[in-house]
Amino acid sequence: MTSEKSSSRTFAARFFVCMAAMLLILAAGCAPKGPLPGQRIAGAPVADLQELSQDPRDYVSNDASTSLGSERQHEFYEKFLTRFFGPWRMTRSAHTAQEALWGLERYGSQPGYGENTLRRGPEFMDELRRESRPEAFPSEARRAITLRNTSMRVLPTNRPYFEDFDKAGEGFPFDYFQNTAVWVGTPVFISHVSASKAWLYAETAFASGWVPAEDVAFVSDSFVDEYQTGDYAVLVEDDVPVTDPGGRYVFTAHVGAVFPRFGHEDAASAGGYDVMVPVADTEGNAVIKMARLKPTDAVVMPLTFTSRNVAEVARVMVGREYGWGGLYEDRDCSSLLKDLFTPFGVWLPRNSRQQSKVGVATELKDLDREAKKERIIAEGLPFRSLLHMPGHIMLYLGEREGEPIVLHAVWGLRTKSEEGAEGRKIIGRAAITTTSPGMELELVQRSGYDLLTRIDIMNDPLARRAPKPEQDATAGKDGQ
Repeated sequence: MTSEKSSSRTFAARFFVCMAAMLLILAAGCAPKGPLPGQRIAGAPVADLQELSQDPRDYVSNDASTSLGSERQHEFYEKFLTRFFGPWRMTRSAHTAQEALWGLERYGSQPGYGENTLRRGPEFMDELRRESRPEAFPSEARRAITLRNTSMRVLPTNRPYFEDFDKAGEGFPFDYFQNTAVWVGTPVFISHVSASKAWLYAETAFASGWVPAEDVAFVSDSFVDEYQTGDYAVLVEDDVPVTDPGGRYVFTAHVGAVFPRFGHEDAASAGGYDVMVPVADTEGNAVIKMARLKPTDAVVMPLTFTSRNVAEVARVMVGREYGWGGLYEDRDCSSLLKDLFTPFGVWLPRNSRQQSKVGVATELKDLDREAKKERIIAEGLPFRSLLHMPGHIMLYLGEREGEPIVLHAVWGLRTKSEEGAEGRKIIGRAAITTTSPGMELELVQRSGYDLLTRIDIMNDPLARRAPKPEQDATAGKDGQ
């Protein structure tokens, strides 16, 4: 009996030793020898985020060059309202079927990767083609309004479209079916209905795409007339729970959401702003409900454009997570600036390249690094000038110790390992940095991806463009 127990113990010991050895071999064989191509890079934090104040109010100076005269600001505000309510003046789609449903051609032959990181089969896009009904576009022509914050999609699905997760800068959060977030209370024109009727093709003043049918309600002529009061309040805080007079929750609103006011009482004496908000009746039509906004959450449009006021609004946005295309109601670079300028009644397009064309632009791409920096500091207007590089845009805040300081929503900085593998140093939020964040890190240096060297345009979106000279009617090609 003793011999049998001893033999059993010996076998068990040998078994566990062998298993441990196998696990070590497997672990050694599976362990990555360096960062995987699409992997985020850990290590030391980006110095700018540690050393620079993340409160934009700390960068405000007494320079009056940023300010905008009341008459000029009123001009911007009138144009803002014209664009904002523009979809309600539409009678037909502004797009052809090919323009509206471009995603079918762009992604039709390559279904991409799903949320499980696996490649999708061709049936995924086949179903989206059936749901989109391109042969019937446009099938609708009705005015509507968003009832809640919604995601505008390239194709009628909430399923994501990712590129290869193993590629640096791909995978989460870059869902290419995500077009933009659309805030509650946005006027839209509905030009198409999906096969299931679960999705509507909506055209706003700044973007077009598919939204869930449950997120919008159709508006009547009387609703449109009543809703356009000419007197509006705009949110200057994020994640604001809006309630009706009975204290019941209606929706959550963010910086940049616009609502008509009831009456003209002073907010401080009235305890807030009484505003109109849209809700749906049982037939899916919009009706007006009253709600109240706290005086700390909203202001009467337009808020006076000064550096200090811009900094106060920007303060709310700094530190908020990066949201590609408004994913999860967060912001990417261009949506941050669009929402930031909205309380001042200044309309910016949704796309970074389009934003760089607003106002008066200065070309910087042919300047070397130091000359570009000097030009930005010498001519840039703090809290007003925009700095553009391909695929990205930033707000210039001023200069600190010879370095331009910017506010931007940024996902990550390119990195490269010693073996040449590309990766990303994630920032993942709206942050205040220099125009060369992360360049103290060897992995970022090795990538050669300095934001400053890629900046190609500085523009003042509030400046008047000089009138174009009248062309001589007798002039030929090239004026000859």
